[in-house]
Parts: sequence; C-alpha cells; structure tokens
Amino acid sequence: MEQIFEHIPHQERKIFKRTTMNEVLLLFTYSPLLLADAYDIISLKAQELKLKMTTVQFSKSGDDESLIAYLDEDVSVSFMPSAVLVNIPVFKYRDFTRTLPVWKHLEQILSSIGINPIVWTFSKSNRFVLTSPVTNDNRQQVLELILSGELLQSSGVQHLYVEESIDKTRVFTCRYGFEKYKNFDSLSLKTMISTQSYQVEGLADQVLITNGLMFDVWHWAVSNDLLAFMDNPKEDVK
Repeated sequence: MEQIFEHIPHQERKIFKRTTMNEVLLLFTYSPLLLADAYDIISLKAQELKLKMTTVQFSKSGDDESLIAYLDEDVSVSFMPSAVLVNIPVFKYRDFTRTLPVWKHLEQILSSIGINPIVWTFSKSNRFVLTSPVTNDNRQQVLELILSGELLQSSGVQHLYVEESIDKTRVFTCRYGFEKYKNFDSLSLKTMISTQSYQVEGLADQVLITNGLMFDVWHWAVSNDLLAFMDNPKEDVK
C-alpha cells in the first residue's frame, strides 16, 4: 500500500498478542430518508441473509428518533434516518477479515434501499489502564511511555492531532487524555479516519483498505515500548 499520509509511514499489519482496544465504530452517512419506507426492504433482506432484527423504532414525525437495527453474528448494525452505525466487538477486530460478511451484507441492504452516500468515518478507541495513580509529577512520564514522540510533539496542549491525506480525500484525527476507569487512572487514545465519500458497490474492499490505514495511524501514535509490551504473551494463570 502506498503512503497515504505525509507524516505517517505505512506498516505491515500484524496481530499482537495483547490488545488495549475497547471500541470499534464505523459510521456511513447518506442523504436523509424515511426509515418507515425502508423498513420492509431491510427486514426482508435481513430475513434472507439470516440476520437477527433487534430494534424497530419509528417516531411519529419521522425525525432522528427512528431506528432499525440488526445483529450480523456479533456485530451490531443500526440504521438511522441519515446514517448507519456499525459497532464491532473488540475481539472481532483482532482479525478484522472475520468481519468481511458484515460488509457484504450491508452492501446488499444499502443497495436495496438505494441510499445516496455522503461521508463515512472509521474510529477505534484504546484504553490503557494504569496500575499506579497518575500525578502531576509523573503525567509526562506516563505519556512518553505509552505514546510516540511524534504524536506528543505534534499534538500540543490540546492533545489533538489532525492530518489531511496527501490526495485530500481523507482526514486523520487523533485525540488522547487521562480518565478514570473502574477506580483506576487510565489513558484513552482515539484514532479516526474520515473519508469524503464511499461507494455502495465494493463496500467491503473500501472498509478493509481503511482498516489497513487505521493500523498505520495507530502504530504511528504509540511508543516502541508499548508495541514491545503488546507483543509479549500474557502470563498463564495458574
């Protein structure tokens, strides 16, 4: 794969022995439609593809409270009037090719509805739970242990980094910060790639290509120490 972002080199994707990921979301926006009109098509296709309908909710005014959702294996797909949100369980992401049927099914449904695509985003969140409290004295040390020097130098006091792709079709956004998780201090890292447009035909290929870019930007954002840690197997529980 060619280099898409000027400051972020391409990396060969690998599956690490550990993961810090806690959320994977893809959002495909389209011109507004009345979900009530699309319900019969979605439900018929879901039945044909053996998908489990989970939510059917229409507001009287047809506004943004309307929702149609189904499960494709363990992946949740939620149709709203202006977008479809795909929520992937973390364990699915460890080998993202396992989600290939999800995109092929979604392509069939979107094609049947006849949506008009707009922009789409691919985001993932990582959470690094810390065994020791974060203080003013060790805050910078923790950041340098987990995040790359390139990200820290480029993101500034806002803890936010944004870069447009070389061909101007994508934008990479990275944000990080400290937060509490189950009474522990933790560092959250969210990476997102927004793309100007997508095509319904060949949706799976577009998603898998962007998944490769998501690995590039994540790899660029974290430190070598963290990469080494994630490549060590967890100790067996005795």
